[in-house]
Amino acid sequence: MSGDNHLDSLTMWFHDAFGFEQNGRNKQAKHQSQIHSEKYHINVENFNGETLNNALTAYLGYQLLQNEHHGISIGGTLYYKYVDSGPFVDESFQQSVQINYGYHNGNHHVNSTLGMSFLHNTEPLSQNAFESHYLMLGLGYEYRSGRHGWLAEYHRYDGMVSWDKNFSEASNEAVLGYRYYFNNSAIEFTMVENFLNMDNSADIAYVLGYRHKF
Repeated sequence: MSGDNHLDSLTMWFHDAFGFEQNGRNKQAKHQSQIHSEKYHINVENFNGETLNNALTAYLGYQLLQNEHHGISIGGTLYYKYVDSGPFVDESFQQSVQINYGYHNGNHHVNSTLGMSFLHNTEPLSQNAFESHYLMLGLGYEYRSGRHGWLAEYHRYDGMVSWDKNFSEASNEAVLGYRYYFNNSAIEFTMVENFLNMDNSADIAYVLGYRHKF
């Protein structure tokens, strides 16, 4: 659900501190909810409180190899999205397959993922078609000490459309985070920063997550 999180000042400070361009952010009033595109005749304003995404995801994996240092697994995901009201009304079904490799030695943990997703749907606002499939690559490192983990990851996603220059190019994301482990679960806080192409992904996102292992 969309809401005014008052993060504009923090986001602008972060971009200045690390030398990233503001990409026009400093030319607009803060704390707005709007999407505007003259090219695609899109003008959505003041959508606070509207549902952006409502989805159910199921993942099934199989461990191919597991030993002291190495692990290889494969998996498949079913993703169902349903938003029944507001400007982002949408219903779609997506499938993906992936292969995962992990290496750990003492406190050091390295992981990687290569996947392909399949989607037959249109973009909700413009009603233009998505690409039928796209690739995803993920690389990550975690330093774990006791119940504490510090992680850094890189994510790359193929462009999802062919009809727009920015969104046809790959998006690249850097992830920094902290994870605290319980006996069978973990809670984590991560920060996701888009880079290289600043016009095809969220500039920055903060995520609080919970994992549980059955």
